[in-house]
Amino acid sequence: MNENLKVHRQSHHTVSMCGEVAIVGAQYETAAFLFIRNYSGTWEEAEKLSGSLIGMTASDKFGYYVGISGSYAIISADAEDGGDGDPITNTGTVCIYEP
Repeated sequence: MNENLKVHRQSHHTVSMCGEVAIVGAQYETAAFLFIRNYSGTWEEAEKLSGSLIGMTASDKFGYYVGISGSYAIISADAEDGGDGDPITNTGTVCIYEP
């Protein structure tokens, strides 16, 4: 197993693949990680998509579920609140990235 994948194996919840790209959700790190399989077949970490950069906290569960389709990475934050003035808590949200 690639060392980069070993580092994240304890923190991931879901994994999704599309072609030579994989996304690993890491809700306890408030992040998701993109991996690309290189020409020799080895998986390399390409990018960390951090929920904290968009105001997510650990309690939002950013990275709980992930998906990838073509050039889009989809990451859920299952317990994200609706924001100021929203009376309903833990409604969740989905973030879509085009890396």
